Amino acid sequence: MPVDRARRRFVGGALASAVIPLMAITPAGAQELERLSEDNAMAKSLDYKHEAGDVEHGSYKSGQTCENCALYRADAAGEGWGGCSIFRGKAVKGSGWCSSYVKG
Repeated sequence: MPVDRARRRFVGGALASAVIPLMAITPAGAQELERLSEDNAMAKSLDYKHEAGDVEHGSYKSGQTCENCALYRADAAGEGWGGCSIFRGKAVKGSGWCSSYVKG
């Protein structure tokens, strides 16, 4: 009997660990995301720009935008802005780009 309880606790903890981080980027709470400023310290360190066409970074390739990045959550903030796994709690512009770009 103790094994079953331990197994349930382990499985319950594992599920909670997987679900809680995902809740941070779900559309339901994303309406309240503040738009990321290009002047934000982290944005500057990752060469974030609202418009990918303004990017002057060696790893940037034409056609890469936040919208087609695996870290972007479309429509999370509406009006062409969405959530991003890198900039938690902030909305990034879909037409933007940063050096953390991951092909989606």
